[in-house]
Amino acid sequence: MVRFLFISHSKRGDFFYNDASARYRCIFPAEFINASGVKADVIHFSQHKAIELSDYSHVVFHRPQYSRKLKSFVQKLSGAGIYTVADYDDLLFCTDSVEQSPAVLSGKMSANQCLKQVHSYQKALKLFANFWVSTQPLKNQLENTVNALNHSAENIDVIFNMLPLRWVNQVEKTSVQSKFAEKIIRYLPGTSHHSHDFQRIASPLSTFLIRHPDVTLEVIGDMSVDESAFPQGQFVRRGYVAFEELPDLIATSWLTLAPLEDNVFNQCKSGLKFWESGLLGVPAICSPIDDISRFKNKGLMLCSTDQEWLAALEQMTDEASYQTACADAEDRALKAVHRKEEQRLQSLGLSEAGSEIVTIKLSEKYARLHHYLMSAWFGPRWPGKLLNPTDTDFKHANFVDEAFGQSQVLIPEPLTNKLGTSLKICDVSIEINTLLKNRATTISLLDKPAKPSTISRKAKKLLRSPREFFRDSKVVKSFRR
Repeated sequence: MVRFLFISHSKRGDFFYNDASARYRCIFPAEFINASGVKADVIHFSQHKAIELSDYSHVVFHRPQYSRKLKSFVQKLSGAGIYTVADYDDLLFCTDSVEQSPAVLSGKMSANQCLKQVHSYQKALKLFANFWVSTQPLKNQLENTVNALNHSAENIDVIFNMLPLRWVNQVEKTSVQSKFAEKIIRYLPGTSHHSHDFQRIASPLSTFLIRHPDVTLEVIGDMSVDESAFPQGQFVRRGYVAFEELPDLIATSWLTLAPLEDNVFNQCKSGLKFWESGLLGVPAICSPIDDISRFKNKGLMLCSTDQEWLAALEQMTDEASYQTACADAEDRALKAVHRKEEQRLQSLGLSEAGSEIVTIKLSEKYARLHHYLMSAWFGPRWPGKLLNPTDTDFKHANFVDEAFGQSQVLIPEPLTNKLGTSLKICDVSIEINTLLKNRATTISLLDKPAKPSTISRKAKKLLRSPREFFRDSKVVKSFRR
Protein backbone atom coordinates (compact mmCIF):
# COMPACT_ATOMS: atom_id res chain seq x y z
CA MET A 1 0.00 0.00 0.00
CA VAL A 2 1.30 3.43 -0.98
CA ARG A 3 -0.20 6.36 0.90
CA PHE A 4 1.24 9.80 1.60
CA LEU A 5 0.94 12.16 4.53
CA PHE A 6 2.13 15.76 4.17
CA ILE A 7 2.84 17.55 7.45
CA SER A 8 3.00 21.34 7.50
CA HIS A 9 5.00 23.18 10.16
CA SER A 10 3.43 26.52 9.24
CA LYS A 11 3.34 29.19 11.94
CA ARG A 12 -0.34 29.64 11.06
CA GLY A 13 -1.21 26.36 12.75
CA ASP A 14 -4.65 25.06 11.78
CA PHE A 15 -4.81 27.90 9.27
CA PHE A 16 -1.90 26.47 7.28
CA TYR A 17 -3.85 26.74 4.04
CA ASN A 18 -3.40 30.52 4.35
CA ASP A 19 0.35 29.95 4.00
CA ALA A 20 1.43 30.09 0.33
CA SER A 21 4.36 27.83 1.09
CA ALA A 22 2.09 25.15 2.63
CA ARG A 23 -0.28 25.34 -0.33
CA TYR A 24 2.46 24.76 -2.88
CA ARG A 25 4.39 22.10 -0.96
CA CYS A 26 1.56 20.25 0.85
CA ILE A 27 -1.97 20.97 -0.43
CA PHE A 28 -1.33 21.09 -4.17
CA PRO A 29 1.02 18.04 -4.18
CA ALA A 30 -1.57 16.03 -2.23
CA GLU A 31 -4.18 16.99 -4.85
CA PHE A 32 -1.85 15.90 -7.66
CA ILE A 33 -1.04 12.58 -5.98
CA ASN A 34 -4.71 11.87 -5.33
CA ALA A 35 -5.44 12.66 -8.96
CA SER A 36 -2.83 10.04 -9.90
CA GLY A 37 -4.78 7.39 -8.04
CA VAL A 38 -2.59 7.30 -4.92
CA LYS A 39 -4.05 8.47 -1.59
CA ALA A 40 -2.53 11.54 0.08
CA ASP A 41 -3.56 13.52 3.18
CA VAL A 42 -2.37 16.79 4.74
CA ILE A 43 -2.23 17.84 8.39
CA HIS A 44 -0.46 20.39 10.58
CA PHE A 45 2.25 19.00 12.85
CA SER A 46 0.15 19.91 15.90
CA GLN A 47 -2.38 17.29 14.69
CA HIS A 48 0.06 14.40 14.24
CA LYS A 49 -1.18 12.49 17.30
CA ALA A 50 -4.66 12.27 15.77
CA ILE A 51 -3.56 10.18 12.79
CA GLU A 52 -2.96 6.43 12.52
CA LEU A 53 0.64 5.75 11.45
CA SER A 54 -0.20 2.40 9.89
CA ASP A 55 -2.30 4.25 7.29
CA TYR A 56 0.82 5.70 5.61
CA SER A 57 3.89 4.52 3.75
CA HIS A 58 5.48 7.96 3.11
CA VAL A 59 5.48 11.06 5.33
CA VAL A 60 6.68 14.44 4.06
CA PHE A 61 7.67 17.13 6.58
CA HIS A 62 7.45 20.64 5.16
CA ARG A 63 9.94 23.11 6.66
CA PRO A 64 10.52 21.08 9.84
CA GLN A 65 12.04 22.89 12.84
CA TYR A 66 13.61 20.91 15.63
CA SER A 67 11.71 19.92 18.75
CA ARG A 68 11.71 16.85 20.98
CA LYS A 69 8.27 16.00 19.62
CA LEU A 70 9.61 16.08 16.08
CA LYS A 71 12.61 13.92 16.93
CA SER A 72 10.45 11.37 18.72
CA PHE A 73 7.90 11.26 15.90
CA VAL A 74 10.51 10.84 13.14
CA GLN A 75 12.16 8.04 15.12
CA LYS A 76 8.78 6.36 15.55
CA LEU A 77 8.16 6.56 11.79
CA SER A 78 11.59 5.15 11.00
CA GLY A 79 11.02 2.31 13.46
CA ALA A 80 7.79 1.48 11.65
CA GLY A 81 9.59 1.37 8.30
CA ILE A 82 7.86 4.51 6.99
CA TYR A 83 9.76 6.57 4.42
CA THR A 84 10.35 10.16 5.57
CA VAL A 85 11.24 13.27 3.54
CA ALA A 86 12.11 16.84 4.55
CA ASP A 87 10.81 19.43 2.09
CA TYR A 88 12.15 22.98 1.64
CA ASP A 89 11.15 25.86 -0.62
CA ASP A 90 13.26 28.62 0.94
CA LEU A 91 16.87 28.96 2.07
CA LEU A 92 16.09 28.46 5.76
CA PHE A 93 19.01 26.28 6.83
CA CYS A 94 22.06 28.33 5.77
CA THR A 95 23.86 30.49 8.35
CA ASP A 96 25.52 32.54 5.62
CA SER A 97 22.14 33.84 4.39
CA VAL A 98 20.86 35.18 7.73
CA GLU A 99 21.46 38.83 6.80
CA GLN A 100 19.61 38.24 3.51
CA SER A 101 16.44 36.87 5.10
CA PRO A 102 13.36 38.96 4.13
CA ALA A 103 12.33 39.08 7.78
CA VAL A 104 15.70 40.58 8.74
CA LEU A 105 15.91 42.97 5.78
CA SER A 106 12.39 44.25 6.49
CA GLY A 107 13.17 44.79 10.17
CA LYS A 108 10.60 42.22 11.31
CA MET A 109 13.25 40.02 12.95
CA SER A 110 16.75 40.56 14.31
CA ALA A 111 19.72 38.71 12.81
CA ASN A 112 20.29 36.90 16.11
CA GLN A 113 16.72 35.67 16.21
CA CYS A 114 16.97 34.51 12.60
CA LEU A 115 20.23 32.68 13.33
CA LYS A 116 18.53 30.74 16.12
CA GLN A 117 15.83 29.67 13.68
CA VAL A 118 18.48 28.59 11.17
CA HIS A 119 20.11 26.41 13.80
CA SER A 120 16.71 24.88 14.57
CA TYR A 121 16.20 24.08 10.89
CA GLN A 122 19.68 22.57 10.71
CA LYS A 123 19.11 20.41 13.77
CA ALA A 124 15.85 19.14 12.27
CA LEU A 125 17.52 18.58 8.90
CA LYS A 126 19.89 16.06 10.49
CA LEU A 127 16.90 13.85 11.36
CA PHE A 128 16.35 13.12 7.65
CA ALA A 129 18.21 11.37 4.84
CA ASN A 130 15.83 12.26 2.00
CA PHE A 131 15.03 15.76 0.79
CA TRP A 132 12.85 17.60 -1.74
CA VAL A 133 13.52 21.19 -2.73
CA SER A 134 11.69 23.57 -5.05
CA THR A 135 14.57 24.93 -7.17
CA GLN A 136 18.02 23.93 -8.44
CA PRO A 137 19.87 26.73 -6.55
CA LEU A 138 18.17 25.56 -3.36
CA LYS A 139 19.41 22.03 -4.01
CA ASN A 140 22.96 23.36 -4.42
CA GLN A 141 22.71 25.22 -1.10
CA LEU A 142 21.27 22.18 0.68
CA GLU A 143 24.11 19.99 -0.59
CA ASN A 144 26.63 22.53 0.77
CA THR A 145 24.87 22.65 4.15
CA VAL A 146 24.63 18.86 4.42
CA ASN A 147 28.36 18.58 3.76
CA ALA A 148 29.17 21.36 6.24
CA LEU A 149 27.15 19.56 8.92
CA ASN A 150 28.91 16.25 8.14
CA HIS A 151 25.49 14.74 7.53
CA SER A 152 24.79 12.10 4.91
CA ALA A 153 21.90 12.59 2.48
CA GLU A 154 20.67 9.68 0.41
CA ASN A 155 18.52 11.74 -1.98
CA ILE A 156 18.09 15.44 -2.74
CA ASP A 157 15.61 15.96 -5.57
CA VAL A 158 14.25 19.12 -7.18
CA ILE A 159 10.45 19.09 -7.26
CA PHE A 160 9.21 22.27 -8.95
CA ASN A 161 6.22 24.16 -7.58
CA MET A 162 3.06 23.78 -9.65
CA LEU A 163 -0.57 24.91 -9.58
CA PRO A 164 -3.74 22.81 -9.97
CA LEU A 165 -5.98 23.57 -12.93
CA ARG A 166 -8.88 24.35 -10.58
CA TRP A 167 -7.07 27.47 -9.34
CA VAL A 168 -6.93 28.85 -12.88
CA ASN A 169 -10.53 28.01 -13.78
CA GLN A 170 -12.15 29.46 -10.65
CA VAL A 171 -12.18 32.99 -12.07
CA GLU A 172 -13.43 34.50 -15.29
CA LYS A 173 -10.58 35.92 -17.36
CA THR A 174 -10.69 39.59 -18.25
CA SER A 175 -10.37 40.65 -21.89
CA VAL A 176 -7.09 42.17 -23.06
CA GLN A 177 -8.96 45.30 -24.15
CA SER A 178 -10.50 45.78 -20.70
CA LYS A 179 -7.18 45.35 -18.86
CA PHE A 180 -5.44 47.72 -21.26
CA ALA A 181 -8.19 50.33 -20.85
CA GLU A 182 -8.11 50.23 -17.02
CA LYS A 183 -4.32 49.98 -16.61
CA ILE A 184 -4.09 48.84 -12.98
CA ILE A 185 -0.60 47.75 -11.90
CA ARG A 186 -0.73 45.44 -8.88
CA TYR A 187 1.94 44.39 -6.43
CA LEU A 188 0.93 41.33 -4.38
CA PRO A 189 3.86 40.58 -2.03
CA GLY A 190 2.11 37.86 0.01
CA THR A 191 3.68 38.94 3.32
CA SER A 192 4.76 42.18 4.99
CA HIS A 193 8.43 41.17 4.65
CA HIS A 194 8.89 42.74 1.22
CA SER A 195 8.89 46.48 1.87
CA HIS A 196 12.62 46.61 1.11
CA ASP A 197 12.04 44.79 -2.20
CA PHE A 198 9.33 47.22 -3.23
CA GLN A 199 11.52 50.18 -2.32
CA ARG A 200 13.94 49.10 -5.05
CA ILE A 201 11.43 49.99 -7.77
CA ALA A 202 9.68 52.96 -6.11
CA SER A 203 11.63 55.50 -8.17
CA PRO A 204 10.91 54.10 -11.68
CA LEU A 205 7.29 53.46 -10.68
CA SER A 206 6.84 57.02 -9.53
CA THR A 207 8.40 58.36 -12.73
CA PHE A 208 6.14 56.15 -14.83
CA LEU A 209 2.98 57.19 -12.98
CA ILE A 210 3.81 60.86 -13.41
CA ARG A 211 4.19 60.29 -17.15
CA HIS A 212 0.95 58.32 -17.34
CA PRO A 213 -1.81 59.85 -15.16
CA ASP A 214 -4.28 57.22 -16.47
CA VAL A 215 -2.38 54.41 -14.70
CA THR A 216 -3.10 53.25 -11.12
CA LEU A 217 -0.70 51.42 -8.81
CA GLU A 218 -2.31 49.16 -6.22
CA VAL A 219 -0.38 47.49 -3.37
CA ILE A 220 -2.07 44.51 -1.71
CA GLY A 221 -1.41 43.46 1.89
CA ASP A 222 -0.05 44.77 5.16
CA MET A 223 3.19 46.33 3.96
CA SER A 224 4.66 49.71 4.85
CA VAL A 225 4.94 52.02 1.84
CA ASP A 226 5.80 55.70 1.57
CA GLU A 227 2.68 56.82 -0.30
CA SER A 228 4.00 60.37 -0.66
CA ALA A 229 6.52 59.06 -3.20
CA PHE A 230 3.72 58.55 -5.72
CA PRO A 231 1.37 60.99 -7.50
CA GLN A 232 -1.77 61.69 -5.52
CA GLY A 233 -4.79 59.77 -6.75
CA GLN A 234 -2.73 57.13 -8.58
CA PHE A 235 -1.71 55.03 -5.58
CA VAL A 236 -4.16 52.69 -3.83
CA ARG A 237 -3.66 50.56 -0.72
CA ARG A 238 -5.67 47.40 -0.18
CA GLY A 239 -5.42 45.33 3.00
CA TYR A 240 -5.30 41.59 3.51
CA VAL A 241 -6.92 39.54 0.75
CA ALA A 242 -7.64 35.81 1.07
CA PHE A 243 -5.62 33.60 -1.29
CA GLU A 244 -8.72 32.34 -3.06
CA GLU A 245 -9.66 35.94 -3.85
CA LEU A 246 -6.31 36.73 -5.49
CA PRO A 247 -7.20 35.34 -8.95
CA ASP A 248 -9.99 37.93 -9.23
CA LEU A 249 -7.49 40.71 -8.52
CA ILE A 250 -4.80 39.32 -10.79
CA ALA A 251 -7.20 38.72 -13.68
CA THR A 252 -8.28 42.38 -13.74
CA SER A 253 -4.72 43.72 -13.55
CA TRP A 254 -2.90 45.34 -16.43
CA LEU A 255 0.48 44.21 -15.06
CA THR A 256 1.82 42.55 -11.92
CA LEU A 257 5.19 43.27 -10.29
CA ALA A 258 7.64 41.00 -8.47
CA PRO A 259 10.78 42.90 -7.39
CA LEU A 260 13.41 41.13 -5.27
CA GLU A 261 16.79 42.02 -3.83
CA ASP A 262 19.59 40.32 -5.76
CA ASN A 263 21.03 37.92 -3.20
CA VAL A 264 21.57 34.19 -2.64
CA PHE A 265 18.41 33.80 -0.54
CA ASN A 266 16.15 35.15 -3.30
CA GLN A 267 17.96 33.25 -6.06
CA CYS A 268 16.73 30.06 -4.36
CA LYS A 269 13.09 31.17 -4.61
CA SER A 270 10.45 29.77 -6.95
CA GLY A 271 9.07 31.69 -9.94
CA LEU A 272 5.44 31.42 -8.82
CA LYS A 273 4.77 35.17 -9.09
CA PHE A 274 5.08 34.86 -12.86
CA TRP A 275 2.85 31.86 -13.48
CA GLU A 276 0.12 32.93 -11.04
CA SER A 277 -0.13 36.08 -13.15
CA GLY A 278 0.57 34.57 -16.57
CA LEU A 279 -2.04 31.83 -16.29
CA LEU A 280 -4.67 34.55 -16.10
CA GLY A 281 -3.26 36.30 -19.16
CA VAL A 282 -1.53 39.09 -17.24
CA PRO A 283 2.14 39.98 -18.04
CA ALA A 284 4.58 40.25 -15.14
CA ILE A 285 7.66 42.40 -14.60
CA CYS A 286 10.03 40.60 -12.27
CA SER A 287 13.54 40.59 -10.89
CA PRO A 288 15.64 37.85 -12.53
CA ILE A 289 15.91 34.66 -10.47
CA ASP A 290 17.02 31.22 -11.63
CA ASP A 291 13.68 29.42 -11.44
CA ILE A 292 11.79 32.09 -13.36
CA SER A 293 14.21 31.88 -16.29
CA ARG A 294 12.53 28.59 -17.29
CA PHE A 295 9.55 30.63 -18.52
CA LYS A 296 11.25 33.13 -20.84
CA ASN A 297 8.65 34.86 -23.03
CA LYS A 298 7.41 38.31 -24.06
CA GLY A 299 4.93 38.38 -21.17
CA LEU A 300 7.74 38.00 -18.63
CA MET A 301 10.04 41.00 -18.43
CA LEU A 302 13.13 40.50 -16.25
CA CYS A 303 14.60 43.74 -14.93
CA SER A 304 17.53 44.64 -12.68
CA THR A 305 18.04 48.39 -13.04
CA ASP A 306 15.69 51.38 -12.74
CA GLN A 307 16.10 51.98 -16.47
CA GLU A 308 15.06 48.40 -17.29
CA TRP A 309 11.98 48.60 -15.05
CA LEU A 310 10.93 51.90 -16.60
CA ALA A 311 11.52 50.61 -20.14
CA ALA A 312 9.44 47.47 -19.47
CA LEU A 313 6.55 49.56 -18.13
CA GLU A 314 6.70 51.90 -21.14
CA GLN A 315 6.75 48.97 -23.56
CA MET A 316 3.44 47.72 -22.20
CA THR A 317 1.71 51.01 -23.08
CA ASP A 318 1.80 49.89 -26.72
CA GLU A 319 -1.42 47.91 -27.23
CA ALA A 320 0.00 45.55 -29.87
CA SER A 321 2.99 44.69 -27.66
CA TYR A 322 0.66 44.24 -24.70
CA GLN A 323 -1.60 41.82 -26.58
CA THR A 324 1.40 39.70 -27.58
CA ALA A 325 2.68 39.75 -23.98
CA CYS A 326 -0.69 38.58 -22.60
CA ALA A 327 -0.88 35.65 -25.03
CA ASP A 328 2.75 34.64 -24.47
CA ALA A 329 2.44 34.82 -20.69
CA GLU A 330 -0.60 32.56 -20.63
CA ASP A 331 0.93 30.05 -23.03
CA ARG A 332 4.26 29.72 -21.17
CA ALA A 333 2.70 29.73 -17.69
CA LEU A 334 0.84 26.50 -18.57
CA LYS A 335 4.17 24.80 -17.94
CA ALA A 336 3.46 25.29 -14.23
CA VAL A 337 0.01 23.63 -14.32
CA HIS A 338 0.07 20.02 -13.20
CA ARG A 339 -1.25 17.77 -15.96
CA LYS A 340 1.27 14.94 -16.21
CA GLU A 341 2.71 12.30 -13.90
CA GLU A 342 3.31 13.50 -10.36
CA GLN A 343 6.96 14.49 -9.83
CA ARG A 344 7.11 13.06 -6.32
CA LEU A 345 5.96 9.63 -7.41
CA GLN A 346 8.60 9.69 -10.13
CA SER A 347 11.27 10.77 -7.63
CA LEU A 348 10.45 7.75 -5.45
CA GLY A 349 10.15 5.32 -8.36
CA LEU A 350 6.44 4.92 -7.61
CA SER A 351 4.99 6.01 -10.96
CA GLU A 352 3.43 2.58 -11.42
CA ALA A 353 1.61 2.95 -8.10
CA GLY A 354 -0.69 5.47 -9.73
CA SER A 355 -1.54 6.40 -13.26
CA GLU A 356 -1.19 9.51 -15.40
CA ILE A 357 -3.02 12.51 -13.97
CA VAL A 358 -6.69 12.40 -14.90
CA THR A 359 -7.98 15.91 -15.49
CA ILE A 360 -11.70 16.12 -16.10
CA LYS A 361 -12.24 19.12 -18.35
CA LEU A 362 -15.07 21.18 -16.97
CA SER A 363 -16.43 24.30 -18.54
CA GLU A 364 -15.09 27.39 -16.77
CA LYS A 365 -18.62 28.15 -15.61
CA TYR A 366 -18.88 24.75 -13.89
CA ALA A 367 -15.42 25.17 -12.37
CA ARG A 368 -16.32 28.54 -10.90
CA LEU A 369 -19.65 27.24 -9.66
CA HIS A 370 -17.92 24.38 -7.89
CA HIS A 371 -15.45 26.76 -6.25
CA TYR A 372 -18.18 29.16 -5.14
CA LEU A 373 -20.21 26.30 -3.71
CA MET A 374 -17.34 24.82 -1.72
CA SER A 375 -16.23 28.24 -0.44
CA ALA A 376 -19.78 29.18 0.56
CA TRP A 377 -20.36 25.99 2.53
CA PHE A 378 -16.95 25.14 3.95
CA GLY A 379 -15.05 28.44 3.98
CA PRO A 380 -12.09 29.65 1.90
CA ARG A 381 -9.76 26.94 3.21
CA TRP A 382 -11.88 24.08 1.86
CA PRO A 383 -9.06 22.53 -0.26
CA GLY A 384 -6.95 22.10 2.87
CA LYS A 385 -9.88 20.93 4.99
CA LEU A 386 -10.86 18.41 2.35
CA LEU A 387 -7.44 16.74 2.49
CA ASN A 388 -7.14 16.76 6.29
CA PRO A 389 -8.27 13.44 7.87
CA THR A 390 -8.58 15.14 11.27
CA ASP A 391 -11.19 17.62 9.96
CA THR A 392 -14.80 16.74 10.75
CA ASP A 393 -16.63 19.00 8.26
CA PHE A 394 -16.39 16.64 5.32
CA LYS A 395 -17.63 13.67 7.29
CA HIS A 396 -21.03 15.33 6.92
CA ALA A 397 -20.65 16.50 3.31
CA ASN A 398 -23.81 14.68 2.27
CA PHE A 399 -25.89 17.55 3.62
CA VAL A 400 -24.91 19.32 0.38
CA ASP A 401 -27.06 16.74 -1.45
CA GLU A 402 -30.07 17.64 0.67
CA ALA A 403 -29.57 21.36 0.14
CA PHE A 404 -28.99 21.35 -3.61
CA GLY A 405 -30.66 18.21 -4.92
CA GLN A 406 -29.15 15.42 -7.02
CA SER A 407 -30.10 16.20 -10.61
CA GLN A 408 -26.55 17.05 -11.67
CA VAL A 409 -23.32 15.38 -10.60
CA LEU A 410 -20.31 17.68 -10.70
CA ILE A 411 -16.93 15.97 -10.54
CA PRO A 412 -14.09 18.48 -10.27
CA GLU A 413 -10.45 17.90 -11.09
CA PRO A 414 -9.91 14.90 -8.76
CA LEU A 415 -8.97 15.75 -5.20
CA THR A 416 -10.05 12.85 -3.00
CA ASN A 417 -12.64 10.11 -3.18
CA LYS A 418 -14.70 11.99 -0.59
CA LEU A 419 -15.57 14.78 -2.96
CA GLY A 420 -16.14 12.71 -6.08
CA THR A 421 -18.68 10.49 -4.34
CA SER A 422 -20.50 12.94 -2.08
CA LEU A 423 -20.74 16.30 -3.82
CA LYS A 424 -23.84 16.53 -6.00
CA ILE A 425 -25.38 19.77 -7.09
CA CYS A 426 -28.26 20.84 -9.24
CA ASP A 427 -27.85 22.48 -12.63
CA VAL A 428 -25.96 25.67 -13.38
CA SER A 429 -29.04 27.77 -12.75
CA ILE A 430 -28.04 27.97 -9.06
CA GLU A 431 -27.86 31.65 -8.21
CA ILE A 432 -24.13 32.41 -8.25
CA ASN A 433 -24.76 35.77 -6.61
CA THR A 434 -26.22 33.97 -3.58
CA LEU A 435 -23.20 31.69 -3.41
CA LEU A 436 -20.88 34.66 -3.69
CA LYS A 437 -22.67 36.40 -0.85
CA ASN A 438 -22.36 33.32 1.36
CA ARG A 439 -18.76 32.95 0.28
CA ALA A 440 -17.91 36.52 1.24
CA THR A 441 -19.46 35.96 4.66
CA THR A 442 -17.53 32.77 5.34
CA ILE A 443 -14.28 34.32 4.18
CA SER A 444 -14.68 37.31 6.48
CA LEU A 445 -15.53 35.04 9.41
CA LEU A 446 -13.16 32.16 8.85
CA ASP A 447 -10.10 33.20 6.89
CA LYS A 448 -8.18 35.07 9.57
CA PRO A 449 -7.06 33.16 12.66
CA ALA A 450 -7.60 34.80 16.01
CA LYS A 451 -4.57 36.77 17.15
CA PRO A 452 -2.78 35.29 20.18
CA SER A 453 -3.04 37.25 23.39
CA THR A 454 -0.26 39.72 24.20
CA ILE A 455 0.71 37.72 27.31
CA SER A 456 0.98 34.49 25.31
CA ARG A 457 3.02 36.16 22.57
CA LYS A 458 5.39 37.82 25.04
CA ALA A 459 5.85 34.58 27.01
CA LYS A 460 6.81 32.68 23.87
CA LYS A 461 9.29 35.40 22.92
CA LEU A 462 10.83 35.32 26.41
CA LEU A 463 11.31 31.54 26.27
CA ARG A 464 12.63 31.61 22.71
CA SER A 465 15.08 34.48 23.13
CA PRO A 466 15.43 36.16 26.56
CA ARG A 467 18.02 38.63 25.27
CA GLU A 468 15.75 39.77 22.43
CA PHE A 469 12.80 40.01 24.82
CA PHE A 470 14.55 42.29 27.29
CA ARG A 471 16.21 44.33 24.57
CA ASP A 472 12.80 45.11 23.05
CA SER A 473 11.01 45.47 26.39
CA LYS A 474 9.37 48.87 26.92
CA VAL A 475 10.20 48.60 30.62
CA VAL A 476 13.89 48.20 29.90
CA LYS A 477 13.84 51.03 27.37
CA SER A 478 12.14 53.31 29.86
CA PHE A 479 14.65 52.39 32.56
CA ARG A 480 17.54 53.16 30.22
CA ARG A 481 16.14 56.58 29.51
